[in-house]
Amino acid sequence: GGALGLLLKAVGPITLSTGEVVNSDNVVSLLLNGVYVRYNSGNVVADDRNQNTVFSETLALTFGRLSSGQFDPVALFSAVRSAADDQRLSLWFANETEQAALAHTSLGANDLPESTATQDAVGVYLNDQVGSKLDYYLGTTLTTGSAVFRPDGRQVHRLTLAMTNRLPPEAVAGLSPSVSGIAYPRLGLAKGVQRLLLFFYLPPGASLVSTSANGVPVAATGQHDSGRAVQSVLVDVPPGATRAVTVDILMGEPGKRTLVTDVTPTVDGTLLQAAPLDCSTVVLP
Repeated sequence: GGALGLLLKAVGPITLSTGEVVNSDNVVSLLLNGVYVRYNSGNVVADDRNQNTVFSETLALTFGRLSSGQFDPVALFSAVRSAADDQRLSLWFANETEQAALAHTSLGANDLPESTATQDAVGVYLNDQVGSKLDYYLGTTLTTGSAVFRPDGRQVHRLTLAMTNRLPPEAVAGLSPSVSGIAYPRLGLAKGVQRLLLFFYLPPGASLVSTSANGVPVAATGQHDSGRAVQSVLVDVPPGATRAVTVDILMGEPGKRTLVTDVTPTVDGTLLQAAPLDCSTVVLP
C-alpha cells in the first residue's frame, strides 16, 4: 500500500468501476482498511468479490499507466527512491552481476542486516498470528539504549518495542470478518485482539541477557538462524491497549559501537527513539 501510494504520485488518480477514486493520499487507507469496511454485507462471497475488484483494478490501472508511459518521470524516480528507503520496495535479480550492482543501494534485496567494526545490527521482525487485517491499527515505537559497564569492555544494548492496538474497543462488535479474521476463536482470543510473534535477530557473537514482556520475564527460546541467536516472543495486544517487549543483548567483542535496527515496515512506520541505559537495571550473567 505504501509503495503503491508513492507510485500514484507519479501516475495520478485512477477511477475504479466501483466508483472509488484512488490517489496517493487515500490508497493506503482504502486498500488496507476502507475496502473491508465498505464491503461488509455479511455475504462473504459477494464481499470478497467486490474487495478483489478494488484490489485488481487498482493494480491493473496503475501499472497500465506505467507501462504505457503515462507518468511523470521525475515523480516516479522520487517515488521509487522513497519506497526503497522506507523498505517498502526492493529488487532481487537471479543474475549475480545484476544483483551485485544493487547490493549496496536501498533498492537491493538483502538478507539480515550486517554488523561492522563501528555498528551492531539487530533485526526486529513482526509476524501476525491471527490471519487478520488488524495490523492497519498497529502503532509501534522502538526505544534503544546502550552502555559499557563491564570490566571486559563488552557493550550491552537494550531494545524495547512498544505495540499499540489503536482499534477502538467500541468498534470491535461491528468489525468486518475480513479485518478481524476468522481464526481468533480457535486461538482462544477475543475479537479484535492482535497476536504478534516477534523475532529479535542478535548480531553474530552476541548473547541474550534477558527478555521481558510487559515487565514479566520471558525465557530464552534458544533459536538460531544463519549463525545468529534469535529470541522469539508471542504477544497479545487487545483493542486500545499497549504492550511492550524488552530485550537486553550482550555483545561478544569489546568496544563501543552504534546500534542500528532493521524493523518490519508497518503502515505508519515504527517510531525510533533513544533513551539512556541505566546500568543498575541490567542483570548480567
